[in-house]
Amino acid sequence: MKDGYNFDSHETIEIPFLVKGKNYILREASGETAVVFRNAQIECTTMGPEGKPKKFEGVADVEPLLVSRCSWEQTTDGKEKPVSIATVKSWPSRVQKKLFNDAKRISELDESSLEDLIKERNEINDRIREIKEEKEAAKNE
Repeated sequence: MKDGYNFDSHETIEIPFLVKGKNYILREASGETAVVFRNAQIECTTMGPEGKPKKFEGVADVEPLLVSRCSWEQTTDGKEKPVSIATVKSWPSRVQKKLFNDAKRISELDESSLEDLIKERNEINDRIREIKEEKEAAKNE
């Protein structure tokens, strides 16, 4: 292959961890998990009539969602089973936070936080409003 990407040997990034005496693997997010995570971030925000965030609801659920979808329990018979959100929520906050940050990092999902995206959207909305006002003022001259 010349001048391109070769993902044939792309290995999934995994981080083993132990919680409450059980072995787990934190695995980089699949494409589907990345979509679910990003949609969950956006769905937490209710916009007001001026295009600014009016209400944030369920933001705290985004962290255990990603950790759950990236975590796999290593069973005693050598198999893996998915980790439920309820299980993740039962772990100490510091554990969830560390795993969430690692999951975002290894999955390359940490480009922008929800707050960054909202700020960027608000700046764009402000600029659109300014342009509309300039056009309206030009019409009235």
